[in-house]
Amino acid sequence: MKTKLLLTLIAGLLYFSASAQDPVFSQFYANKVYLNPAFAGSQQGLTLSTSYRNQWSYVPGGFTTYSIAADIQEPYLSSTFGFLAYKDTEGEGFLSTTSAGFVYGYIARLSKTFNIHMAVKTSYVQKAIDWSKLTFTDQLHPVLGVIRPTNAVPILETKSYVDFDAGAVARFELPMKIRGFEGYGNFGVAVHHLTQPDESIQEIETLLPRRFTIHGGLMLPVISFDYAEKRVIYFSPNAKFDYQGDIRVLSYGMYVISNPLYMGVFYAEKNGFLSFQNTNALIFTAGFEGRLNDDTRYTFGYSYDLNTTGLGTRSQGTHEIALMINFETASIWGLPRKSNKKKKWKYGKRVGGRKSVECYKFKGKNSISIY
Repeated sequence: MKTKLLLTLIAGLLYFSASAQDPVFSQFYANKVYLNPAFAGSQQGLTLSTSYRNQWSYVPGGFTTYSIAADIQEPYLSSTFGFLAYKDTEGEGFLSTTSAGFVYGYIARLSKTFNIHMAVKTSYVQKAIDWSKLTFTDQLHPVLGVIRPTNAVPILETKSYVDFDAGAVARFELPMKIRGFEGYGNFGVAVHHLTQPDESIQEIETLLPRRFTIHGGLMLPVISFDYAEKRVIYFSPNAKFDYQGDIRVLSYGMYVISNPLYMGVFYAEKNGFLSFQNTNALIFTAGFEGRLNDDTRYTFGYSYDLNTTGLGTRSQGTHEIALMINFETASIWGLPRKSNKKKKWKYGKRVGGRKSVECYKFKGKNSISIY
């Protein structure tokens, strides 16, 4: 009877742990495909990215998340393709979530300076629990500790399901120039877990709640120097709002950018407003962008989350590392070439030249492609 009661208690704890919230990334623009599948192919060529996040390293039962992604833009198909995989480990390794999925997106070019990206993602997800890392009451001795084997019968060890996400992102150049330079921005909406799959490891129906994400940001050239190189400094305000079940998280802040460096400060609030009863965090981030050659660039970023409430500094915060490599000329079907104004005709018909969508790409001096 005690064993059944303990199993029921553990099941309840696992339920609240598993259904509480998806993994989050402080550098959400370094994990664009995870943030919104419509960001796949937002940059010309092939983009590879990876992230590592260690949350509350000092607290037993913290969270560790790894992710890898690849996405490519194919202008002649007006399409984008992507792949995203991640693994999230909770507790001291006893509960893990592994996901791998593919993205297809379409680019609608409304003008030379305004594109809308739309995409869907389908994933295969597996949740797993290692029962050997749990301790039951029938294993305990009041003096000697854990000395007995348990009679508890584990429930399921794994649960697998298929998941679907969808999103849209508008990417645009601002209609007016600031200090003689163009600014640009993005605004997006994504819905994750469209079908609300059953993720229960306890063989009781536990639907994964949908996660709604709204995000947006601007790149504003606010300071320029009249030196020979005409260096420009950008201020980039950004915000992201996540809503999943009873959890609402608002993250907002500012980057200061001048290639090759950037740095920023963000604040994450659990209920969308200032509260000292929840675990909110002040996020410091910095990074740089460089080039391996004329066609390949990379971006490296690091962030540290300082808990301002809840666990506070006792958790030793959260560390996150992100790396992105972009091969600008990579393509399966080819990149668009400059149009040839001289028309070619044969038998009264124009021939030659495939049509391709020219995805909006901001070319601001000294900016960094965080969008």
